[in-house]
Amino acid sequence: GGEEGAFSRAAAAHAGTLSDWIEVTGGHGAFPAPVVAVAALRLIAAVCEEKTTGPGDGGVCSLTECSLMELAEVVTGANFLAARAAAERASLEFDRRLNGKSLGEMREALGVAADLSEAEVAAALAEPSFMPPGSACAAKMVVGADDGPPAAQRSLSSAMSENALEEALSEVQVKTLLRLKGVSTAWRTRARRE
Repeated sequence: GGEEGAFSRAAAAHAGTLSDWIEVTGGHGAFPAPVVAVAALRLIAAVCEEKTTGPGDGGVCSLTECSLMELAEVVTGANFLAARAAAERASLEFDRRLNGKSLGEMREALGVAADLSEAEVAAALAEPSFMPPGSACAAKMVVGADDGPPAAQRSLSSAMSENALEEALSEVQVKTLLRLKGVSTAWRTRARRE
């Protein structure tokens, strides 16, 4: 078997999926989790534990120290476990990492290539904060020329499900969402949905 991570019953009560599993099984046996790094599960457990015991020294502090890819794993795991507090904290940390960065810095952090023309970037950055899919303005936007493949690093988009990406954006400030619209076609679409 794989490596195991443990949640106290009190912490599991703040993770809906685990809480439901405990209710059904009595908590006997191992909980089958998707392929989520044990380090991410431990961070999620620490944040859930803080919901019970108050701030400690492991959850929030550790989120600020992990890489963006590790943060993606926390969001993915928290999304699967329905651990709302952990997902919210990870989303706030995601925002902290991107807030105030240039488009180039955001692209580098997210591991994506620029695939919007300069005109499309300017139009995307001029959009209102919410752009519903299928709106007249959104329909006018066309995909720009590809500026080449993404950087040789692993893309954050490929590391997370769309549900987890939406969760990561759920607590992001409006100004960060507005900047994300200029990063790439995929991130523009995601930012419009928030």
